[in-house]
Amino acid sequence: MITNSAQAVTVAIIESYLIGFWTVLAVGYSGISFNHFTNWGWLIQLIVYTLSFFHHICSCCRSPLFCMVVYTWCTALLNGIVWSIAVGISVIIYCDPEIAVNSGLSQQTFYMGNTLLHYIPIILVFSFIIVHTEDITKSHTWIACRLTSLQRGWFYFIQLNLPLLFFFVYNAAFNFHQTYHTTASTSTLLWSILITNWFCNGLFILFFHSGEPNIKQNTTDQDVQHILSYQKLHDKRISAGFVLEEIRS
Repeated sequence: MITNSAQAVTVAIIESYLIGFWTVLAVGYSGISFNHFTNWGWLIQLIVYTLSFFHHICSCCRSPLFCMVVYTWCTALLNGIVWSIAVGISVIIYCDPEIAVNSGLSQQTFYMGNTLLHYIPIILVFSFIIVHTEDITKSHTWIACRLTSLQRGWFYFIQLNLPLLFFFVYNAAFNFHQTYHTTASTSTLLWSILITNWFCNGLFILFFHSGEPNIKQNTTDQDVQHILSYQKLHDKRISAGFVLEEIRS
């Protein structure tokens, strides 16, 4: 959690802007429908930014479990989805350059809109991750303190592949060839999204996972120390229970 009140207010203002930006864009976009995967990305951004916003302004949204969900799974989902959309639309345009002509828009309008809808979100998500580095790191540490090595492996596996689940659901529900009026190969698009997601979310997990041991050893971090002290107390209570059982027997 961001402890500095001025920084928290700044983050809340930024996220309010992001929420408003995407809401206005979504409402103003006449062709909005869920058969466009881009709109799935908008919805996910709106949800994650809103949850993070409430984390900073509502005390009821500051539990470690809430932070873990928002800053590990949701942020990984957001990161993977945004990058996958940007690369996916790039592959479609590369494989079928006529899509710009068939859109009925001028070349300049088409590519300006493409940049706004598919590439600007990368900058916003990257900024979101930088601003919330401390929250994301502490959330990874919180979950690492509670899971075994095998459980952490499964946790990171879900983080890595969660965006792909949404893409496969979309691909099963809609025909992107008809939606985007493209002849791009399904296998080409699929592999480009798979590789992009694994690379970008792999870097995300690697960066924040590598910081966990250092955070655990930092005696000045009150949040992590509270977690570790709670675990030690819990272990002592269990041990004391076993001793009492032996004495009674």
